[in-house]
Formats: sequence, structure tokens, C-alpha cells
Amino acid sequence: MKKGFFAYSSHPSSCSDAIESAITEINKSALVKIMSWQLLNINGVMIINEILKQIDESDFFCADLTGVNDNVLFELGYAIGKNKPIWLLLDTSHTDSVRRNRELGFFSSIGYDNYTNSQQIVSAFYKCQPFEKGGVLNSLLERANYTDFNQPLLFLKNQVDTNYNQAIQSAITSLKLTFCLDDAIESKVNNLGWYLTRLMKIPAVIAELSTPARTGYELQNSKCATVCGIAVGMGLKVLMVCEEPYDSPLDYRELLAKYSNSKDCVAKITPFLHDFKNDFFQLSQKKT
Repeated sequence: MKKGFFAYSSHPSSCSDAIESAITEINKSALVKIMSWQLLNINGVMIINEILKQIDESDFFCADLTGVNDNVLFELGYAIGKNKPIWLLLDTSHTDSVRRNRELGFFSSIGYDNYTNSQQIVSAFYKCQPFEKGGVLNSLLERANYTDFNQPLLFLKNQVDTNYNQAIQSAITSLKLTFCLDDAIESKVNNLGWYLTRLMKIPAVIAELSTPARTGYELQNSKCATVCGIAVGMGLKVLMVCEEPYDSPLDYRELLAKYSNSKDCVAKITPFLHDFKNDFFQLSQKKT
């Protein structure tokens, strides 16, 4: 029997009810066994290592894009990086979720099924049969345009030009490290293939998330959560950084460093950069 993992946001609650009812109905068939994050919620505390372990051990991965939750996007990215078969859902009656997914634009190449109730989820699951599909990463890479990259580091820059991202860039160049720049000021988000082709070549990522106090924070953080999830799934070295205030999502709390001034920002990223520079040869050989 093939195993699946289902990631979804707890809000809106109507989606949670529909998905859990659908999982119960699908599991009755004894064709597959699907587990959701709810079963890993022990005494109100979820351990991200357990979630990633479940994804590793699953034959396919399901995710609901409704709510555009950064934890879900990180887990989805991780499953993509692990080359799992992917099945996506979206309740298109939630207009804000539709708008935000359209702005992000990552998953049009994967596609998703629409739903508003549990029976539609069940019907769509049996029609799609994700447990019979191949890994989505291979499929996405077949359609991507490859380019040669000599840079050892990918930097996802914030959507606002601040002293912080200038300090990050200065810290990178001071160690004589070149980097590939994803500048959200020039282009808010590139297509998914753009990131995948670079992650296949580049062994490390620094992602600058945005405090909710800044305009455009939702899109920036959704992009960073997805790309960093893919990078972690591929086994890359990853550091996520953000200025205060920022409430760290559970899934990447251990990867995130927060700061409130430029000096603190540089202090938080410098150990990562030194470790990366020392390990660069081994990391590059691993990527090759």
C-alpha cells in the first residue's frame, strides 16, 4: 500500500474539515494510506523533523494551497526537492487565496484541482491518482531552460532596499564570494524553473524574508518559504534571515536568524558564510 502525506493550513477551518473528511474516505479504500499533519500534533506541539520524516517516507505528497500558508509552502517545496509526486488543491471560492497564488505563480506548471467540499476532493484524487505518477522535480526540470552558473551562492533579496540587504551583500563580497542575485526590487518573483535550474547548480542559499511591517511581505515570504523548502529537500546549505518583528513559522524556525540592526544582521550571517566558504569544495563536489 502506498503512503501519502497531506499538508494544509488550519485556516480557513472549512478547508480543514473538508480535507480531513476526504482523507478518511480515501483511506477506507485500502488503496493508499494518507496521513495529515494533524496526526503529528502531539499535545499541541508539532516537531518539524517528524513532518519532514513523514514526507521522506511517503510515496506521494498532497497540499492545499488555500490560505497560502508559509509552513505548507515550505513542506511543498521540500517535497519538490525530494522529487516526490505532487498533487495540489485550491478552494477557488476563497478569492484572496486565488489572488495570492496567481501573484506567486509557482504552481501553474504543476496544476491544481478546484474544490469546495470533501466529495470533490475524493473524486479529484481518484481521477488524478498521484500515487501512480513520477516525481515532479524531473518533470519541471525537463521544461526549464538551463544556464551555466559559476556563483556559489543564491541570495534572495528583500523587496525593499534597506541597510540590511546592503549589509548582507557587503558581508558576502568581503569574503570574496560571488553570488547569484534574485532581486525582488527589480522582479518580485521569477518563475519556478528559474529557481530550480539555479538550485541544481548552486550549493547554498541565503533568503531575506520580510517583516509584516513592510509592504509586499506576503509575496516575498511565500517565495522564500517555497524556494528554501526546495533547497532543504535537495540537501543544500540554507540560511533564512529577517528583521524584527517577525513571528517565525514552525517549519523553518531553526533555519531563521532575526535581527533589529545592521550590526546584528552581519553578526548573524557571518558564521554561516565562514562555514560555507570552508566547506565550499565539499559542497560543490556533492552538487556535481
